[in-house]
This record gives sequence, C-alpha cells and structure tokens, in this order.
Amino acid sequence: MFSLLIYFFREKASVCFVVAFGLSVCCRFLADKNYTFRNTGNAYFRQFTLYITGCCLTLGVGMTVFTLGLQLGASELWSKLVSIPFVTVAGYLFFRFVVFRR
Repeated sequence: MFSLLIYFFREKASVCFVVAFGLSVCCRFLADKNYTFRNTGNAYFRQFTLYITGCCLTLGVGMTVFTLGLQLGASELWSKLVSIPFVTVAGYLFFRFVVFRR
C-alpha cells in the first residue's frame, strides 16, 4: 500500500506513511484480537481504544525512524522498511501486555 501511495503522491511521503499505517489498523485489530492473542474478552470498546492508543504510539516510533532515515539520505521505501522492526516490537509488547492482557 505504501509503495502504491508513493507512486501516486511522491512529494507527500510522510502523508503516504500515515495513510498506509491507518489502513493497516483497520484490519489489524480484529486479527490481533482473534488470532494473534486469541482474546475472547468482550471489552471491545476498551480494547479498541487502547489499541488505537498503541497504534498512535507505534506511529510515533515509525515516523521517528522513517524521518531519521530520510534525513540520513535513505529513500522513502528504504526508510519505511527500516522502521518496520521497531514498530513491530513496540506494537507487540504494548498489545500483548496492555491491550490483550489476560
């Protein structure tokens, strides 16, 4: 999705990053709740609110790494790829121990 957005809106790499991130959040909540963490709780509103909070935190982590990559001269795609492990680890820890804790 990010690559497709960059193709059409090249001058707006940061906006493309945020839009791609937002689209992924729409699918990830249910997948994480039902498959990754196998959480059967019914506190959907509380969990979704915390999930959005975690996504905002990981967005900050991702944007920080992405922007740093751009400032160091990396391409948009390379900067995005480098941000993925940081976002993944931060997200997993927050979702496992805060959002879908048992």
